[in-house]
Amino acid sequence: MKIKIVLLVLLIASLSACNNKTTSNNSATEKDSTLTKQQQVIEYTKIWTTDTTLKIPESLKYDKERNCIYVANINGKSSEKDGNGFISKLDLEGNIKTLKWIDGLDAPKGMGIIGNSLFVTNINEVVEIDIENAQIIQKINIPEAQFLNDIDVDAENNKVYISDMATGKIHIIKNGNSSIFAQDTLLERVNGLCFHNNELLAGTKNGVYKFDNNGKPILFIAHQGSIDGLEYLDGNRFIVSNWSGAIHIIEPGKDAVLIFDTTNDKINAADIDYIAEKNILLVPTFMDNRAMAYKLKLK
Repeated sequence: MKIKIVLLVLLIASLSACNNKTTSNNSATEKDSTLTKQQQVIEYTKIWTTDTTLKIPESLKYDKERNCIYVANINGKSSEKDGNGFISKLDLEGNIKTLKWIDGLDAPKGMGIIGNSLFVTNINEVVEIDIENAQIIQKINIPEAQFLNDIDVDAENNKVYISDMATGKIHIIKNGNSSIFAQDTLLERVNGLCFHNNELLAGTKNGVYKFDNNGKPILFIAHQGSIDGLEYLDGNRFIVSNWSGAIHIIEPGKDAVLIFDTTNDKINAADIDYIAEKNILLVPTFMDNRAMAYKLKLK
């Protein structure tokens, strides 16, 4: 009888040891998984920030030919025609060279460059600016536009693409004339545009879309959360900003990778730009009234 009791105790101890080992292995797996996820976060370093003399900066645009950065300042309400909006000019170290380089706009947002022209959205029109002479050339009315937001260009073919966040339309300007490029219920809250590899990409609340020959949107990268800025990174990867403050790297078929999120600090991340040859991300902070630059260490 004593022998049976001893054997039973040994069996229970053995089973307990096996259970403890299994638990230990599961814990290690969870820890490794966490480390792997953390390692996916892109390393970054803030290299400069402007002072707060900017006034609701909505977008930044790098001008490679002139080695400067333009800032679109709403300076008021995003949809109000008040004439308070202006464009600032920065150097690449974040110094504000000219605060009101171009003024008299309403609520300037997205910007694009073709040759000597800077194109800027201005609620229901696109303003063309002569860069060398720092003066407005023309204002191109966009019929039925309500909230024009981002711009990107096909410089080779002299085409300007413009998103209207309120109507779900994408307009195109060619030789000074505007028309509708795409209109679809899938383009809900369409905002960030990126012309890459001879095709237009558009960011919406559900992800990034491409377009077929008839202008029909086709989902390219699923991503939840409204996309404000959309910039090409490398390979099949893109950088997207969410106005609240989150910036991610996204690509087809993979989970989004967080670069950083300043939402809790109440620092917005509006229409970003990316200087590929320098690995520098430019971020307008909207209500925070600054522009910031980050050096990315890509993986």
